[in-house]
Amino acid sequence: MATSLVAGVAALLRRNHPAYGPLDVWNSLTDSAMALGQCEDFGAGLVQALR
Repeated sequence: MATSLVAGVAALLRRNHPAYGPLDVWNSLTDSAMALGQCEDFGAGLVQALR
């Protein structure tokens, strides 16, 4: 389920910031994610669409 949510947030980022490349989108997603625990267990964390 998380994959489709993250893909949707990535699409919104690209719509609002057309100059963003893949690395910019990755950095925005990972920098704004809420940590849920160890990275090995939860990846970057919970996606924050409003940040």
